[in-house]
Amino acid sequence: MDILNVGNSLGAGAIALETSTGLYRIGPDGKGTYRLVAQGPLRSTFDLKFEDVPVECRFVNINQSISIIAGKPWYKSMVIFEGIGIGEQGLKFVTAIVNLRTNNVYSNIGSGYAYMFKHDNQAFNGEKLGMAIIVPNYPIEVLTAPEEGEGITQEFFTMQSITESKYLLFHGWLGKAKLTMGRQRSV
Repeated sequence: MDILNVGNSLGAGAIALETSTGLYRIGPDGKGTYRLVAQGPLRSTFDLKFEDVPVECRFVNINQSISIIAGKPWYKSMVIFEGIGIGEQGLKFVTAIVNLRTNNVYSNIGSGYAYMFKHDNQAFNGEKLGMAIIVPNYPIEVLTAPEEGEGITQEFFTMQSITESKYLLFHGWLGKAKLTMGRQRSV
């Protein structure tokens, strides 16, 4: 059973692009392929390739490699952009965690990394579930999507200018969260 209640959000770690005209979800438009790279008792890796994703008046390609290691409460995601100008004005990379049943997110921007996490009654049956995003080396903004309406809703997301063609992200699940870390934001 998929225990995470996601509604119309990006979910836990999906990616999007923000432009001057709005937020573009990566995946539903354009051509997508999946390739299993490794599957074993210690590590599994797969690649997602999104071709001809419509973003404003052009098409971009995005490659994402996702790895999970046995016993680790996180997965690593490497995202590579093609067809996007580095430092392109008004274009930002977005990743997120859903906020359907919480009003709090904790975040911190440190030297060489930024993180955001939450721990609340997020699962389908109201069980506690924690989620986190760690973004190494890139300054980010932590924002909140609208509660309702068209497009992506009910989401805490990070947004950063595209300053490189490759990004490394860590998305994880928290057991007992240490809620004294970082800065709390209530929405």
